[in-house]
Amino acid sequence: MTSEIAEKQRQERWTIKLRVMILDNPYVPMTLRSGIFVLSVVALALAVNIFIHSNRYTGPEPISQQPSTIMAICVQSIAMVYLVYITYDEYSGKPLGLRNAKDKIKLIMLDLLFIIFSSANLALSFNTLYDSQWLCQSPSAPGVCFVITPYDFPICSRQRGLASFLFLVLLMWVMTFTISIFRVVERVSGGGSER
Repeated sequence: MTSEIAEKQRQERWTIKLRVMILDNPYVPMTLRSGIFVLSVVALALAVNIFIHSNRYTGPEPISQQPSTIMAICVQSIAMVYLVYITYDEYSGKPLGLRNAKDKIKLIMLDLLFIIFSSANLALSFNTLYDSQWLCQSPSAPGVCFVITPYDFPICSRQRGLASFLFLVLLMWVMTFTISIFRVVERVSGGGSER
């Protein structure tokens, strides 16, 4: 019985330490945003590379640019600028107690906007990857009856990489958004430090 109580107390202490680390440590959001920035740079590089290789494609039929590539270029470019701004604002702006909470929530809601665009971009990327009329489906693949362009490994491997990195970017945006909301709610409700 005593060992069960000691185990529960140990778990409670661990939970409190984890909560304090996530909600009170100012480096957690910066680390997450830095991770998003790095993943966005990689996704942008892959999207630009796919765009360039698609323009240089020398197959029997010219191929059109897919919306996932164009959207990745636009969204990731804007996201990198936003990430620099929001990170600067979090560490050089006024603490939440001295700032209007509505203004801080407006900035955090921009994270939600990037979550929406990233999820749409991820869906478009998978659609491009499994489109039977684009380069990434070989005629021998199951369920493929009609292929306009032949399979192109360099472009398709980059498209798979883009889909993977867009998934990681989306995952990091969701984690950052969740932690930011919890941090703001804790500050507004009176718990925790000001940063």
